[in-house]
This record gives sequence, C-alpha cells and structure tokens, in this order.
Amino acid sequence: MFRIQSVFFAVALLLVLSSPAAANFTPQDLQGTWKLFTEEFDVGVLEGEITLDSDGEFVSGDFSYPALSLSGSFTSGTFDIDSEGRISGSLTTSLGVTFTFDPLRMSLVKDLILGIFESNDDSVGRMSLVKTGPSFTQDDLAGVQTVVYAQLLADRLRVNVGELILDSSGNVVPSFDFPSGALNIDTEGSVSGSLTDGSALTLNLAAAQMKADTQV
Repeated sequence: MFRIQSVFFAVALLLVLSSPAAANFTPQDLQGTWKLFTEEFDVGVLEGEITLDSDGEFVSGDFSYPALSLSGSFTSGTFDIDSEGRISGSLTTSLGVTFTFDPLRMSLVKDLILGIFESNDDSVGRMSLVKTGPSFTQDDLAGVQTVVYAQLLADRLRVNVGELILDSSGNVVPSFDFPSGALNIDTEGSVSGSLTDGSALTLNLAAAQMKADTQV
C-alpha cells in the first residue's frame, strides 16, 4: 500500500540539515502558532497545532489521528533551541504518549522545523512544524512545483521526482509527469487532494502545509 505522508519532507530535511549554521537563533524564534505533523509507520499521520510563547515555552495545543479517528490535546511540552537552530525537548499528549526529539532543526528563515522523534511507546517517526502565516487561497497553489515521493515496491523503495503544474483553482495542468489531479488549500494553509502520475499511480496527499512564503 502506498501513501504520500508529507510531500517534500526528505528534500526539505536535507536542505535544513545541510544549510550553513546561523548564529542568531534564540527562544523568541519559537514564538507563535505552529502546524505540527508526525508520521509513524504503525499509526500513520498525526496532525496538530501548538502555540509557544516568547520564551519558547509550551502554551497549548491539540491534535488528531485522522486514520484512527482519535483526537486530543497536548498537555505539556519543552522546546530548547541553541544558537545554531538545534531544538531538543518533548511533547506529551492526553493519550499518554510522549514524543522526544534531540535534535530537530529550524530552517534559516525560521518558519520550518524538521527532524526525527522517538516516543515512549517504542515508535520512531519524523516530525515537521510549519509556522502559520496569513490566510491562503486556491490561487496560492498556482505554478510549477517539484514533487518528490517514495513508492514501496515488492523488493525496494523507489524515489520518484516529477514536475507538477497547477492552475489558479488547484487543478492539475496535464503534463507527462502528472496528467491529472487536484489539490485544495484551506485558509490556514493545509493542503489536501490527490494526483495521478504518468504511470497511472494515484497519490493521496495525507498531510501537507503551505508555508507563509507560499511554498509547500
């Protein structure tokens, strides 16, 4: 069974981890509301939102597991950031699950955090946080995007790269890489929908978030 869990995660993580270290990260860079996504192989995708104060302290948050019809709140959390943008800490849910990360990494523009976590139920997964920005519209989807996605075959994992063209309504402009499909975006930048690639494989977008600079 194939699912896209988070478009561009692997590429974005590579860019974050390979970027030159910036010496000016402070706890204040964590302040604000962040869209949060985690992916664990055994339970699927968690979608949530957390708010941090000007000291980087946890204020509030909630989450859901759409595939499991579960939801709840984050009850506590710690986020410690060093001058180079490395973040350590943890998040605990009302279900009793604690995600521990050491480290996550903040991007140089300070609106994206990516990394790997471990949980107290012996799961390992990846985590991404995107700082919320202005209201989004379908027109923000228009343009050309590079899509990177993994396909699980019988004996190996194949990484595919394709060029996606969307019109101002979020509909696919047919091309060799993606002949059909459509994406939708809500006012907070959450993107959903499906795409069909050139091999007739249907890709269902499970969790994606557009950044404030209108990049997914």
